[in-house]
Amino acid sequence: NLSLEQRLRWYQQIANILAYIYLSSIIYRDLEVGNIFLDNNLNAKVTNFTGLSLNSSPLLITITSSY
Repeated sequence: NLSLEQRLRWYQQIANILAYIYLSSIIYRDLEVGNIFLDNNLNAKVTNFTGLSLNSSPLLITITSSY
């Protein structure tokens, strides 16, 4: 059983990660449960980044990142 506090912590971590990504001019188009992992400290990690820069210059990246 997961506490409400833990679930809200993950939601906040994922929101922070996505805000950081978009502020970095990266479009992330693959947010789904299968692309969210937990580390050993139960911190959310978002994976599988493939995107385009907002200024239309080609940018293909594959990284694992957390905020």
